[in-house]
Amino acid sequence: MPNLDLQKLQQRFRKAVTELDAKQSPAWLGIKDTPPIPYERRLDIYQFAYFARIHESLCDDFAGIKKLLGDKGFEKLCRAYLGKYPSRYASLAELGRRLPLFLKEEKPWKGKPYLAALAGFEWEVFVSEVTANPKLHSPPGLAGASAANFFFLHPAVRLYESDWDVDRVKKGKVAKSAKKVFWVIHRQDCDIYWYRISAVQYEVLSLLFKGHAIDSLVATFEKRKVTQKQAAAWFKRWAENNIITGFQNAQAHT
Repeated sequence: MPNLDLQKLQQRFRKAVTELDAKQSPAWLGIKDTPPIPYERRLDIYQFAYFARIHESLCDDFAGIKKLLGDKGFEKLCRAYLGKYPSRYASLAELGRRLPLFLKEEKPWKGKPYLAALAGFEWEVFVSEVTANPKLHSPPGLAGASAANFFFLHPAVRLYESDWDVDRVKKGKVAKSAKKVFWVIHRQDCDIYWYRISAVQYEVLSLLFKGHAIDSLVATFEKRKVTQKQAAAWFKRWAENNIITGFQNAQAHT
């Protein structure tokens, strides 16, 4: 039995627990294989607990994907996903970030592109849910302006676009939309909401999201032939829904 220091022992044990399909010998781990419970059974207990917690977290974050694949299908997905993208963080918050990419690239799931689209949507909803409220506003980086007026978006606001009706899953199916669909996802009073918006609204909110000044919005309105009445209605709704949370003149900070 090798004489391992504590750090190396911890590293090897972590590897044995988190790499679910890996088979390590007791000697490599530096532990004794003694009865009445075999070494493999004792290690299985830790591996089961580790996977169960991660599986539970992914079930919560991607409930729609789980519903489409079923319990066994989703468990198979989770194991394959962890095999390629094992958790590298102490927190579970980042665990599902790469799942949309995994579904897009890996067989057999890439044969159903709506799975990646739905996973991407559910990830943005999750991000919106866990994003902290701002303690105070500070001016964002302005696009090509040293002094300008700009709006603040709540940091939980997320934007998403897809060719699939990922918000209208019916009877275990996700239909392909006749044209690209755009959503704004936001949080209000601790609850998450989303609704569809037009391509122009998506473009405007994207500019706000990137910290562009109001001058950029005016140019977009003129280019897209948006009337003052239409723009006023959009901004009123965004303010009421806590999407836009403030307005500031950047000149005060120059």
